[in-house]
Amino acid sequence: MDAWAEDLFYVIRRYGSILSESLPEVEAAMIQRTAEQALRVAACLAAADMTEVITEDILLAAFSLGRRSVRTSWCSPVGRRLPPGPP
Repeated sequence: MDAWAEDLFYVIRRYGSILSESLPEVEAAMIQRTAEQALRVAACLAAADMTEVITEDILLAAFSLGRRSVRTSWCSPVGRRLPPGPP
């Protein structure tokens, strides 16, 4: 991972920790795993690009995918709305 990606990874982990403090236990557990899942997805994206280095752009793309996945899972079949924020 390059230096920019390391900084971003720290921010993602911190974001998850802060956000999970105000959520119910089940949702908090899902948010807390976001950083590690983003890192796994970033490794797959880097491999697909045939590079050995996870860059900030790759990690950001992986985090965006994970964030969208979490936001989508917060929608329930009974019409529960997404929390405010960007998609």
